[in-house]
Amino acid sequence: MTRLVDLATTIRSKNAGVDNVTFDIIFADERAYRRAVASGVLTRESVARLYGVPVEDVTHFHYVDAARAIKFTLRRRSASGSPGESDVFGSQQYPPLFDVEIPDDTALQPADALGAELRQRLVTALGDPKRHQLAHIAVLDVAMAVREALERRGAPEAEIARVTEEISAFLTGEAERLTADAPLSGEVVPLLWDILASKSREPAFSRIFGPPPEQPGAGTEREG
Repeated sequence: MTRLVDLATTIRSKNAGVDNVTFDIIFADERAYRRAVASGVLTRESVARLYGVPVEDVTHFHYVDAARAIKFTLRRRSASGSPGESDVFGSQQYPPLFDVEIPDDTALQPADALGAELRQRLVTALGDPKRHQLAHIAVLDVAMAVREALERRGAPEAEIARVTEEISAFLTGEAERLTADAPLSGEVVPLLWDILASKSREPAFSRIFGPPPEQPGAGTEREG
């Protein structure tokens, strides 16, 4: 395990208006960035747990390839400058991120930031009453497509059943990582990411995945 503060070069927070605080986790090189993304440790849900807020209060969460950065925004409990508010500029909110542990063994985890973003959108849709049912259909479709692909490759039924169950838990957010050292892991990870990307382009699931993830401009930040 490596602490995030030892892996990232910059961890900072600052105001995003009076009602929100935005966070930047920036990495010096591609390898460190991909390792953090691939670990599955930093997600909208894990950030919400870390800061003790509802997932809905994590208003934005992005993996930004061009900047080698992970960016997210939290709603403030009280507006900047309001009575009793202790961090007017939002610049002292980042320390809880320091001790987040990034696993060392992530070589077989999904390293594609777009895929991670699509999985995040799917998890978010599952928590939305208006999209919950469609999101469950998407999870089933992806898991079934992986099953069928493994069957065509002649994988053992016991392993196919295990993989299908694990993928369903991963896509619904019940599990944050896929097993890296299990049989078929080397095949399943890229296969899952390819199928998820394919499903995201289907018109039937546009309400779940939406347009391609935006990459927020990197020139608007300022050290807090």
